[in-house]
Amino acid sequence: MTMDRRQFLKSGAAAVGAAWGLSGCRSNGRVLEGGGERAGRSDVLKEVCDRILNLSAGEETAVRVTEAQSALTRFANNTIHQNVSESYRRADVTLVQGRKVARVWTNRFDENSLRVLLERGIEMARRQQEIDDYMPMPGPQRSEAIARYDRATAQTAPEDRAALVAAAVEATRKLGLTAAGFLRTSAFTFATANSKGLFAAYPETRASCSITALGGNSSGWAQGVAPALREIDPEALAERAAQKAIRGRDPEALEPGRVTVVLEAAAVADLLSMMLSAFDARRVLEKRSFFAGKSGQKLFGENITIEDDASHRLHMGAPFDGEGIPRTRVKLVDRGVLESLVYDRPTAAKMNARPTGHSGGPPEYGAYPSHVVLRGGSESLDQLIEQTDRGVLVTHFWYIRFLDAFQLTITGMTRDGTFRIENGKIVSGLKNMRFNISIPEILNRVEALGPEERASGIEAGLIIAPPLRVRDFTFSSVTSY
Repeated sequence: MTMDRRQFLKSGAAAVGAAWGLSGCRSNGRVLEGGGERAGRSDVLKEVCDRILNLSAGEETAVRVTEAQSALTRFANNTIHQNVSESYRRADVTLVQGRKVARVWTNRFDENSLRVLLERGIEMARRQQEIDDYMPMPGPQRSEAIARYDRATAQTAPEDRAALVAAAVEATRKLGLTAAGFLRTSAFTFATANSKGLFAAYPETRASCSITALGGNSSGWAQGVAPALREIDPEALAERAAQKAIRGRDPEALEPGRVTVVLEAAAVADLLSMMLSAFDARRVLEKRSFFAGKSGQKLFGENITIEDDASHRLHMGAPFDGEGIPRTRVKLVDRGVLESLVYDRPTAAKMNARPTGHSGGPPEYGAYPSHVVLRGGSESLDQLIEQTDRGVLVTHFWYIRFLDAFQLTITGMTRDGTFRIENGKIVSGLKNMRFNISIPEILNRVEALGPEERASGIEAGLIIAPPLRVRDFTFSSVTSY
């Protein structure tokens, strides 16, 4: 069934409106007050934190509260088929008695429910074994103020999303292709507080759009993510995905083996995401990481510098960690040399280092670099292609899995836009290919880097990364499509 633009918009907006009218803002059936602005007000969550801290009988108490709203418009076969909205507020509470710790959580905030929760938490703590290396909670901290909250994005109406989806679908439909994907807008606030006087809060909005253009035996993909919806152009993303699908028609098969590849930024993010947990100092201390015993060693190419920088102009996410410790800028790799790791407080104490503000919360979570930046170069993606005599252009990867986590050896497949490059030009589409390779090998074979951009692949969170040209990338087999 085909629809013109007005019919599409009308049906899409009506469907979204119906979904919103029925569900409202729900958290396990409970309607939360407020709207987009409320999710961006840290004072609301401070009241919640203070109420819990005042009711707690724990010797030490920490509270982490998340309040979020998210709305999603999903489409396939050139038609909106799903519209959902979700709102919730959740508190995670850590209670300490001596060196005994318990953790409880709730999404019910009336006084009686909180009292019952805290009483159960104290009883749970009393029944725990003592933690020998327990560290007292930190006192007040000062985090960098970062503004990434956009009121217009928080207040995006379902009709607005439907209109943007309609434009994107039209861009593919007029080229004889079928579009599928989603457009999401969200607003949330993280807050953390403890009985030592610490309080930190961070509001943020986020918009993301993913579009796959399908055409017979080929497909193309493009994705955008930003703090504000106005920074994303779904129609332009659709056109980019559509052109990939058109250029990839009737794909050829490439003989497996080593070949020069040009990786778009999303593909680079897919690969880097598999390496990030190895930078956790706890894993290194316990010799469960590729980086164990390699501090100060040159592990990657001279052109590889990797940082974790919460204040980077393209990044998103809170400037403090799960304990409220400010995230510091960490140079993980400097011109190929392993320079530093990320530390939570317990591991930093054991290794005579300073915590870097990368704790996931409970100590057993360890530390994780959540604002990764792979420093780029000055050559555009087109220039990287033009400088390639023979090679393969990869849009992104999917189904990446470890073959050997300790050695950072992975396997995966290309997807939604794999092309043959001859004499600096794209000459044909290629059937998707599987690869088996180690990430250190890849980062030792980078010949050129493009400019940094926001990149988020199918399986990767947000990473700031450039496109890369890499020599001797190993493809192990060809798929049937």
